[in-house]
Amino acid sequence: MNPLKAIFGSKNDRDIKALKPLVKKIESYEEDLKKLSDEELKAQTPKFRKMLSEGATL
Repeated sequence: MNPLKAIFGSKNDRDIKALKPLVKKIESYEEDLKKLSDEELKAQTPKFRKMLSEGATL
């Protein structure tokens, strides 16, 4: 095994580690979104488009 890989991890390991905070943030929305019906979810799209057109960022 490569000693540097043992210390720093593989590129894949580093990529996964960097994405974990984003995944946690996305998962935090799960319970609220589960409560919405399909129609309520569809109604969110125009709201988000308006926010983006007004300069909000993802």
